[in-house]
Amino acid sequence: MTIWVIIPVREQSKRASKKALQLLNGKPLIYWVVTQAQRMMNSCYPNSPLVVATDSAEVRAALVETGVLTLVDNTPRVCGTDRVAAAYASLVKSGVSEDCGSKPGLADIVVNLQGDQLNVTGVMVSAAIDSVLISGYAIGTCVTHPMPRHAVDSLSAVRAVLSYGDKPSGYAVKEMYRNGVVSPYTGLHIGVYAFLPATLAQFLAVGPSDPELNQGLEQLRAYTNGMSIGAFTVPVAPLVIDTEEDLDYAQYYFDACQV
Repeated sequence: MTIWVIIPVREQSKRASKKALQLLNGKPLIYWVVTQAQRMMNSCYPNSPLVVATDSAEVRAALVETGVLTLVDNTPRVCGTDRVAAAYASLVKSGVSEDCGSKPGLADIVVNLQGDQLNVTGVMVSAAIDSVLISGYAIGTCVTHPMPRHAVDSLSAVRAVLSYGDKPSGYAVKEMYRNGVVSPYTGLHIGVYAFLPATLAQFLAVGPSDPELNQGLEQLRAYTNGMSIGAFTVPVAPLVIDTEEDLDYAQYYFDACQV
């Protein structure tokens, strides 16, 4: 089985200015995201490619040292999954997949690994993949449940409401939102998504929905167009960098861990 992991990265960001390029221990945030993802891939999916899809030549320059294949596309994209879908389609059409290292060919699963998360593990990626391949949901992801204490009051953390659904395993993600009540069925959504290539192409083709644009949550496009979302739970969440305060905390973490 071939798993493609694509990290979408925008140069500009809403809550922390150009956060992908902000320095942690002298290296841009995206450098640490990619090198950690490379170690995860080498351990869990050694024959599968890792790609960065960005709108920024500056991001590509920041990643030269890592050796990761970085595609620059200045076409405006509504969300990260649109950027992932366009990058995958471009690679398949052009045959550039040979540059990914092992001539992997077409993907069985494409994973969108958001580019502002540190310490993403193979367990998280496998949970998203299994939600598609084992449980049969259109889109797979993972959720930390119960809601971690630090995320309960966060204005940026995405909440996921879980139910048992009608699948043989895993959970149905019935609702996602940023602000609101945290119930016993609510967990913290993690920015890892798994798609069959056909589903990914469909997600791009249908375009953004009004709820998605109004709330700034790409997951709402799936609900609007009848695409089910499923998840397995994982015990811990990655370190998400969403605000300037998160960057400060990440530096504290790096100092404490002597990274």
